[in-house]
Amino acid sequence: MALPVDRALAAARAAPDVFLTVTGERARREADRLAAPSRQGALYGATVSWKDMIALAGVV
Repeated sequence: MALPVDRALAAARAAPDVFLTVTGERARREADRLAAPSRQGALYGATVSWKDMIALAGVV
């Protein structure tokens, strides 16, 4: 069974005209970081996409 982050990344890659950049490794790191039971809030598991007007370190 695919993890939620893997399903979200597959969907993003299937829509190349929607997302210019897909940061898969970053998404997996963040998912791992937030997987701790103490970090799971009401939005745990929600898919998030950032608009290109928000600067992310290391992303062109």
